[in-house]
Amino acid sequence: MFNKASIYIADILEQQNRFPSEEKEVYRYGIQQGLNLGLNILTTLIIGCLCGMLFPSILFLVCYMPLRSFCGGYHAKTHIRCYIYSVIMITCILLISRYFTFNTLVYEILVLISFIVIMLLAPVEDKNKILDSDEKKFFRKKACIITVLEVLLYHILLITHYVNGYKILSVSIFSLSILMIIGQIKNHIRINDKIR
Repeated sequence: MFNKASIYIADILEQQNRFPSEEKEVYRYGIQQGLNLGLNILTTLIIGCLCGMLFPSILFLVCYMPLRSFCGGYHAKTHIRCYIYSVIMITCILLISRYFTFNTLVYEILVLISFIVIMLLAPVEDKNKILDSDEKKFFRKKACIITVLEVLLYHILLITHYVNGYKILSVSIFSLSILMIIGQIKNHIRINDKIR
């Protein structure tokens, strides 16, 4: 997605001498990622408005995006698939949070499982984003810090009885842990296929 737009913008910036020509591809990629990110944020806010859950959708973005960046996990093969999967996931999380209420113990269990998965697996690499040992340490440290902060936030929202808040947070973190498990399984299968 946004491949042609990113090329067009990079061409304009290159003509204006905003960066050296040899770095054009790096800038083009950054522009494309920025446009994709902007679309995802805008879509999440629109879905939040349509579901009558604008603030919970903002909470989802603030909590999910940084954790996803450092935890890794399953990634779709194309940007379009990624976008479609994201729209489905966000819609499901918001609708589940709005229309289903479980015992508080269920949310506590989801958070506990997520916490354990993140602490054990983070970061989960993707074949398109291989990390060296220093990057793994950095990503792991950031993932652990963010997870601890979000678990604390979850408990603050729980104590203050902000129902949509703690429900969104628990289901979001749990969704991320599922993507991490799927990504880990996918990596394991890929490594075994190479050995064969």
